[in-house]
Amino acid sequence: MLSKIKLATAALLLGALTACGGGDGDDFNSSFSKTITKNGVTYVCKSQSAANACENNNDCTACETSTPGVVITAQCVTGAGTVKATENGCIATISNAQQTSVCSGTALKMLTGIGHTKQKVIAEGATFSAGSVVLNGIKVSCS
Repeated sequence: MLSKIKLATAALLLGALTACGGGDGDDFNSSFSKTITKNGVTYVCKSQSAANACENNNDCTACETSTPGVVITAQCVTGAGTVKATENGCIATISNAQQTSVCSGTALKMLTGIGHTKQKVIAEGATFSAGSVVLNGIKVSCS
């Protein structure tokens, strides 16, 4: 009877250890953490592959921002067929859709919808490296 209890305990312990440290070859390491700053946004990457993608390919989507930031609520300056985005970010309705825009360096970053932070728009938004884009006849550009 005692040996059956020992065997059951050993099996449970082995299962728990495998769940904590086993895997299918992914390089996730629960103790890995790398902080990377890009375009004024600080990312915390929890795996080596995520850190490599962020550093080498500017793909930081698998990393988290270390500070959530403030939600953008300012309205963009609009004129006849133009929308002027800002460095701090602003919102404009373009073709019946609300767009959040941020000027980051020389690039224009845009993310559909509202309730976004500057960090989120920079990390996840579409990038227009020329600093402007024309959407349905409306020119969106950095001011």
